[in-house]
Amino acid sequence: MGGIGDRIRSRRTELGLSQEELAKKVGYSSRSTVNKIEKGTRNPKTDDVKKIASALKVDFEYLLGDISIETYKIREISDESHLFDYAAKLYGEDTSHAIHLFSQLKEFDRGKIIGMMEQMLNTYK
Repeated sequence: MGGIGDRIRSRRTELGLSQEELAKKVGYSSRSTVNKIEKGTRNPKTDDVKKIASALKVDFEYLLGDISIETYKIREISDESHLFDYAAKLYGEDTSHAIHLFSQLKEFDRGKIIGMMEQMLNTYK
């Protein structure tokens, strides 16, 4: 697929969003900004690309062309390991390991763990 504008347009139409709806989600005052980005006559700022990616429910790297939509969808659906890798990058290996263990628990036990964590957080406030 082409550039960032093509990727935004493709994903936006896939989700059934109008340019106006996307503009509102991103914080633009009108749809003309989205239109210009999609046409390639305006380059969005990095922060705007992040907002657009969030509104379109895709990774920043998909919009930048670092991965294909097929790769993104496959990773999103079938590869939990990216969550663990991402958690490790943000919060360290211990957090990544905790998330991995948590994901293996039954729903009831996950609820108990969340309850205990909330109680611990309330104790320290």
